[in-house]
Amino acid sequence: MSVKTFNQPDSASMICDAYPSAIDASVSVLSRLGAAFAPHARATPDMTVALDAGHVFDGATLTEVAAQNASLTAPAANPRIDRIVINQLTGTVSVVTGTEAASPAVPAIPSGFAPVARVRLSAGATVITNDMITDERDLSALGRIIAVEAGTGLTGGGSSGTVTIGLETPVAVALGGTGTATAAANTVFAGPASGSDAAPSFRSLTLADLPADVATTEDVAKVALQHGQCRLVLSGSNLLLSPYNGKRLIVGGVMRTVPAAGVSLSPIGLTAGTVYYIYAYMTSGGEMALEASTTSHGTDSSTGVEIKAGDASRTLVGMACPQTGPVFVQSPNAVGVLSWFNRRRLRLVTVYGQEGEAGSALTELSSAARVYALNWSDEPPMVGYYVYASVENTSGQSCSVALALDSTSVAYQGVNTGVFASGSSSPTIPFAVPPVVAVDAAEGVYHYFTVVGLCQGATASFFNISVVGDLRG
Repeated sequence: MSVKTFNQPDSASMICDAYPSAIDASVSVLSRLGAAFAPHARATPDMTVALDAGHVFDGATLTEVAAQNASLTAPAANPRIDRIVINQLTGTVSVVTGTEAASPAVPAIPSGFAPVARVRLSAGATVITNDMITDERDLSALGRIIAVEAGTGLTGGGSSGTVTIGLETPVAVALGGTGTATAAANTVFAGPASGSDAAPSFRSLTLADLPADVATTEDVAKVALQHGQCRLVLSGSNLLLSPYNGKRLIVGGVMRTVPAAGVSLSPIGLTAGTVYYIYAYMTSGGEMALEASTTSHGTDSSTGVEIKAGDASRTLVGMACPQTGPVFVQSPNAVGVLSWFNRRRLRLVTVYGQEGEAGSALTELSSAARVYALNWSDEPPMVGYYVYASVENTSGQSCSVALALDSTSVAYQGVNTGVFASGSSSPTIPFAVPPVVAVDAAEGVYHYFTVVGLCQGATASFFNISVVGDLRG
């Protein structure tokens, strides 16, 4: 639509068509402002108030708002005054419903809204007419900032009156209009401290610039050497993590103190035959405690500490496999508890005096000769055996013996074969293999080592069957 030029109408001086033409031109010029959000009854009156089109400018964007309607409801028993308002930033219409009363009050204008009209409604009203509407448009606040709130690095803020914002973040300051001064990493301000204006200078950071409670690289190295000053053992029926060669242990990335009395863990609630990793953690009350978990461990990339996989709040301290009861076990033929720190040499040996027989098929000589043990992957156990075999009135027959790992019929290592000599009513052959590293003993399994054997052409008797060895844990 084309624009017109404002021409002040003057009935005294304008003659003929000049006067109505001036009126048309002037009204055309004023209509954009005068008609903005103008309230009135609908062409066919109902319980809505029509608002003409308007516009809102927020300092950057001009928004044209189409004509819209505000719906009202009739009061039930007494008159009521409702207020029609628009959002200062969007121009969207809203209705503020008043309170019914013999002499109703006008409801307040909400923050962030501009008044458009108020409507006096009688009880049971069915239509709204122009005589019920009071135009109270004040659009001077449209597009203005409603409130200022302080964000990161700022203080103050508010939603009305004079708003003060305080800046707390560092800023780059121009030096005589020539640029900005920037401090490099690990430097501090060196001057000038007084005198005339000058560009600031910076110097390298020194140890004296640091607060007393800031750790140096040397301090961190000393702390790292203190980690792991503890050992996990079986004490009575419970596991016990005790101080050893100190009392420091990193838990959750922080150096902690292992209590002098130690930290215990009961087998109650654990499943017999299940291998658990034992982790130290800090309770919400700041106390050190132990946790048994089937979740394996890994190295924390930020601290180098061995932790529960995916959970740096848990530090690995050991491993255990409870047996029926459940009970923790620890003996030369059943090593069911290992310590991650300050490992000891633990002896492996069968209960003395076991006997058994074997024919032509490889079989376990005696289940009573088994030795059970856990082990860490970085320190597999060393295991061997010794045993004697005899055959009644038989000569020239061969007999084989071997160590087995988690099997009663498959030789693992240390296969030893002997032939019975002639001329003896009961020839005897000794077999012995010194301990060797059991490289296939995987971590996280409660292994057993046993002795298997066979005798070709006869049934051999075996006695003094024994598995021997040691491991660290």
